[in-house]
Amino acid sequence: MSRDDDPKWVGPILVVGFLGLSIVWVVINIFLTVIGLLCYALATGINIFGLEQSPEELMGPIGVSVSGILQTSGLVGVAVGLVALVPLLTMAAKTKDQRPFWERIKTAFALKNGLPSTYVIALLGGLSVGMFPAWLAEQMRAMFPNLGFGSLELITNLLNTDDVIGKAAMMVTVVIMAPLCEELIFRGFLWDAAARFMPRWGVWLTTSVLFAVYHMDPIQGTAVLFTGLFIGWLRYIGGSVWPAVVAHFVNNGLAASFALIVGTDDSTPMPIWLALVGASFTICLCCIGWATGRKTQ
Repeated sequence: MSRDDDPKWVGPILVVGFLGLSIVWVVINIFLTVIGLLCYALATGINIFGLEQSPEELMGPIGVSVSGILQTSGLVGVAVGLVALVPLLTMAAKTKDQRPFWERIKTAFALKNGLPSTYVIALLGGLSVGMFPAWLAEQMRAMFPNLGFGSLELITNLLNTDDVIGKAAMMVTVVIMAPLCEELIFRGFLWDAAARFMPRWGVWLTTSVLFAVYHMDPIQGTAVLFTGLFIGWLRYIGGSVWPAVVAHFVNNGLAASFALIVGTDDSTPMPIWLALVGASFTICLCCIGWATGRKTQ
């Protein structure tokens, strides 16, 4: 028997179970961060409660990198654990999936090669998809200065640290680990789980919204929704998680490189024409992908 023989209720259980366990894991990660800061305060004699610095600034780039990698990789671990539990969930319905565990992992995370054309679209789209979200984030910050939590500014500041090792750690976290883990979660596991009981267009929209909410910043989350829609579209037309990973790599790598080159002092806004050119080019790529790609699961 295969995944398609599983009862429809398996999908909702996987989605709800993952979301619930994700909240638990994030809370645990926050608790571990607080414990680490308290230990740092005891070791150095610093009163961290009297400082104006944020917890992330106190942790520094290495601490933030470790915390971020723990959070995202832990969520991937939660997803892998749920995949392992599927045969137990379906045992009572006598539809136990007899495939080897690795085969179930490959299906659950869409670990197949995909179409060559989708990789080209992912590479080009990764260069353009971030332009409109960046412009939108700038406009939202200007209109609602107290709305965001400053995630983008924090990442920029940490990337421009004088600590070479810390800077390298942040680059690895932002450019490699975050895109890889997030795509395995949203365009891999959650996509496959939701596809068990939702139409593909619904899966595309749902995972894109969850991806935006995951960033836990009203401004950044709203902006990256558009990025998530494009990356999800790659999964939609190609059936593989890898083009989504490539696009996410390129998008984050470009943003991180720009932050390193420009630094924290540049306040030149992105012109709207450039944002519209980037959005138009990305939409054209989506249309090309739809025309040339197979509609595969």
